[in-house]
Amino acid sequence: MSQILPETQGWPVCGRRRCDRVSRGSVAGSGWLLLCRPGFEAECAAEAVAQWRGRGGGAPQVTRGEGWARLRFPRTALEPAGVSFVALVFARQGCWLADGIETQPFDGPQGVLERLPQWLAAVPGVTEILVEAPDGEAARRLWPACRSLQERLEGAVSPARRGSQEGLRLHLVLMTTGEVEVGVAPLEGSSPLAGGIPRLRHSREAPSRSALKLEEALKFFLGEEGSRLLRPGMRAVDLGAAPGGWSWVLARRGLQVVAVDNGPLGRGALDTGLVDPLRADGYTYRPERPVDWLVCDMVAPPARVAKLVGLWARRGLCRRAVFNLKLPSGDRLAELRRCETIIRRELAAGGGSCELRFKHLYHDREELTGYLVVEGVVGNPPARTRTPPGPRGRQGRKAGSEAGGGRRRGHRAG
Repeated sequence: MSQILPETQGWPVCGRRRCDRVSRGSVAGSGWLLLCRPGFEAECAAEAVAQWRGRGGGAPQVTRGEGWARLRFPRTALEPAGVSFVALVFARQGCWLADGIETQPFDGPQGVLERLPQWLAAVPGVTEILVEAPDGEAARRLWPACRSLQERLEGAVSPARRGSQEGLRLHLVLMTTGEVEVGVAPLEGSSPLAGGIPRLRHSREAPSRSALKLEEALKFFLGEEGSRLLRPGMRAVDLGAAPGGWSWVLARRGLQVVAVDNGPLGRGALDTGLVDPLRADGYTYRPERPVDWLVCDMVAPPARVAKLVGLWARRGLCRRAVFNLKLPSGDRLAELRRCETIIRRELAAGGGSCELRFKHLYHDREELTGYLVVEGVVGNPPARTRTPPGPRGRQGRKAGSEAGGGRRRGHRAG
């Protein structure tokens, strides 16, 4: 799948300060086109409507399973303060449907090339062009055409415009209806990756494919700051670690990882020499002293995971955390808001605050990834005793009184 996507450098950093500062009052839009995971169109549209509340417009257009949602509303200036496609949780990609450019028929690459000068004239400030298609089963057949057209458009933007950090990205989205949707977004407000889908390859050394989830999350949330925030010698705890995919990702970056699970770790994680397996219940384990990172991908109700992460943050047991929430069927957006409230209340109870963001990443499937940065003053962690380290082996060491429960209670999916 990833081999037919255009090669695109760079990752979006979804910090509000950077996204919200961009404004292009001279360019107007009359709707949004959002790309998401197939099956999550309703959540994507509902979140966008909530973001756009009070500004008018009709009901969103969605077709379940096709991976897109469209919203129409009155003409307005591009990217008003507080609105960013990168900041939306369920949308992988998004753009404004440029006012004055109607939906165009897709009559092949040559037809697009002939109309491109008109589109660039209608949308001043374009410094990049991205050709993409939704992720639905039918739309995936258009990905080779996206790659071909992307290659032919190289050099279409004037060299004087390229490289600008304040420019616009022109989105050409091929739809299964045989049309091209023409959209635009500030460079910081949308993903530079076609469809918002990263090109990651599974390593044979990784104990499981779940490693891709953490790889994508770290690239998305940390961006260029990754090398500073993930440094050799830092300490991390991986709750529900087995078979060790997330521990392996952190160890490859030089972090020392305590991998907590009642199940065994795979060889790839143990061979790094930086992963210390601990047979214990992920819900009850607490470290002797605070760690730099907490990661958690346990199979559990999302509210329970949120409570656990919030507890670690409130007690000052970690500085940063990446965790997954397994969403139930039903109102997924409401469940997300519930979990967010749980975490923030835990922090507030301890006198602290946090930066908290969520994203439905490409490798997440039926779950969401959360990113937490603990800020402010939090309560001191309680003193804990922990069984001294024993010899490292394939089966790991047990945590004495901390061990408990069965493998299911702390085991990672995938």
